[in-house]
Amino acid sequence: MLPIFYRICLAIFFTLVGLDAFAQDCDSKPNNRAEAMNKQAQLYLAKGQIGQAQNLLVELIQAYPRFSKGYLTYGEFHLQDYRSETSKAVVCFKKALDICADSSHKANFYLGKIYFGLHNFDQAIFYFDQFISKPVYCSKEDFTEATVFLNFSRVSIDLLAHPVPFNPVKVNGISSKNDEYLPFISADDEFALYTRRRYTLVDKGFDSEYQEIETFNYSLRQANGDFDQGFPMPYPFNRNPNEGAPSLTIDNNHLYYTLCVVDPKTKYLNCDIMHSFFNGKIWSDPKSLGQNINSPNTWESQPSIDASGELLYFSSNREGGFGGYDLYKTYKLTDGSWSNPINLGPTINTSGHEKSPFIHSDSQTLYFSSDGIPGLGGFDIFYTRLDSSNQFEKPLNIGYPINSFEDDLGFFVSTDGQNGYYASNRFDENRSWNLYSFQLYEKAKPQKVLFIKGNISQEDAHLPSRAKVEIKNLNTRTTKEIPVDSISGRYVAVLLFRDDLLLTVKKKGFVLESKFIGTTDSIFKKPAVVNVQIQPIEVGQSYEIHDIYFESNSDDLTPNSLEVIQEFFIFLQNNPGLHIEIQGHTDFIGNEQANLILSENRAKAVYESLVQLGIDQNRLLYKGFGESVPVADNNTSFGRSKNRRTVFIVMEK
Repeated sequence: MLPIFYRICLAIFFTLVGLDAFAQDCDSKPNNRAEAMNKQAQLYLAKGQIGQAQNLLVELIQAYPRFSKGYLTYGEFHLQDYRSETSKAVVCFKKALDICADSSHKANFYLGKIYFGLHNFDQAIFYFDQFISKPVYCSKEDFTEATVFLNFSRVSIDLLAHPVPFNPVKVNGISSKNDEYLPFISADDEFALYTRRRYTLVDKGFDSEYQEIETFNYSLRQANGDFDQGFPMPYPFNRNPNEGAPSLTIDNNHLYYTLCVVDPKTKYLNCDIMHSFFNGKIWSDPKSLGQNINSPNTWESQPSIDASGELLYFSSNREGGFGGYDLYKTYKLTDGSWSNPINLGPTINTSGHEKSPFIHSDSQTLYFSSDGIPGLGGFDIFYTRLDSSNQFEKPLNIGYPINSFEDDLGFFVSTDGQNGYYASNRFDENRSWNLYSFQLYEKAKPQKVLFIKGNISQEDAHLPSRAKVEIKNLNTRTTKEIPVDSISGRYVAVLLFRDDLLLTVKKKGFVLESKFIGTTDSIFKKPAVVNVQIQPIEVGQSYEIHDIYFESNSDDLTPNSLEVIQEFFIFLQNNPGLHIEIQGHTDFIGNEQANLILSENRAKAVYESLVQLGIDQNRLLYKGFGESVPVADNNTSFGRSKNRRTVFIVMEK
């Protein structure tokens, strides 16, 4: 006996050569027996009675080879039978359309979905267009779904035609033979948090088996730039089997992460967002963000905290959203609790799912994954930015091949905006999940930020308790005060870095310390450490005024130096009893006498600038010392740069 499929092929062949004796024309009246057989076959399929459905459909098509609905149902059978092949369904659907396109109109819908799944988007578009061209033959649900698939197909063609740069590199240390996923790298780029899944042989006495174990891990950045192999997070973490998806504040002191626990009664895996604080020695016991954020019946996960530490984004399937999982934001209130969540709205959220939000340290650029916005199918990565009205713009697909036909989630970007990161199993021959990094193309980068941190200390090693750190934007003239830990003296700041900045450290009774931060300075392209030691004001003591520069072999102050002098002027204003002598020094390059004159003129230039700003000239003296008082080796370029300096001596206070 011939295999069933070949018997059907013979039936198709005989139909093509004109054996219409048993046929039903597209325009003829319905054949009651054929209709009844087809309906019964559909009932078998609905009940999962695959064998009965197949036997009846074979009989139907042999008896009525021109009955298009029979081929339509047989195509549905091939889609439902896991043992069958999609190609057989394609043959049946196309045959149904050849016989009668109207009565088998839904075959267009099925063919569109099949070709979409095969990534043949041109064919998918053709059949979806055919389907929606006759809405009278479409159910409302199928018409809507076809329209969605049509949009996805067109977007996919465009994405594939315009690939973006992508060269993923495995992140050493973190990536291992085990699975690593849900990663996060701290804003200072010094350590990473992630989940590691491994399989351990568990001895049960009479038997043993491999058991899957998840641990919430951390890895530290090494001197060579790689991360170490990673270790489980210490107590109070890893007390539950499902912990991870972390986010840290920029000072690395506040950790927000996801804890999932199975309800023993309902077996529901409930995920909540937790918070733990690091006091410099240990992490506090994790606490829930509160009942208005977490619920025993909803999924709250994947938190992302912004640079201020006051705004948290997360994903949730709570009621009232636009789809299954939506993105929300919540604000930290003055009492430390969190506001009622705010849905990010229809610009971001869709009737599908949105997950894995990551707000960059610029606090402007949001990356997330969605399966509801047209893309390559599954979850694609998108990015959006806040506009002038503080609303997120229409999201943009980050592009192929960063996005793939598989689910792409857990994406984040380094603080300097240069590198993107995510966990994937696409690039490992064993399909292991590992962390990968790649250089991010320009359009998808966040805004440039300054990340700066350090310690404020005193010369006698006692940490100051009330030092004030400020950063001034030299274009907008706005000033931002940066919090300083009163115990450790640590500070950390992230700011948009569009303009040159000036960092100042002030404390009553202490000399002003300042640091010019230029947008072109390579030191500040990545997270930078600037430690500052402040000194008490003492008569007879010498203090350097940092970042005072002149044009080459000239006493003309650079524009940036004038900004530093402006801050020094304010310092003198705030200390009206202070009388100082401004001193100029050079390196030993050139003529000794010429260097003496140059240093004198440079000291005078600073003196005159302060007088012009309003300092009483009776409080100021100036003097040049040329190359006679070096503080470093003049035989090295670094030493010579240290010797070219402007200092002041306190004459009276």
